[in-house]
Amino acid sequence: MTTEPPKLATMIKAARERLGLSQSEAAEAWSVPLKTLQKWEQATRSPRGETLARLWPILFPEPKKRKPKA
Repeated sequence: MTTEPPKLATMIKAARERLGLSQSEAAEAWSVPLKTLQKWEQATRSPRGETLARLWPILFPEPKKRKPKA
């Protein structure tokens, strides 16, 4: 059985919800028009190029490093 990787649209919506942002708030924070964000989440468009590069750390946050036990 293979597992399909999450679609970019799903990842964008999940990242927005993880940050506790409405679509309007996320669009403003990410410097994109609201309609564009809505199209991303509906999978009718996808971020590309520089926009995708800006979103990359939001979509794939660095895992928090654990402090070693003393």
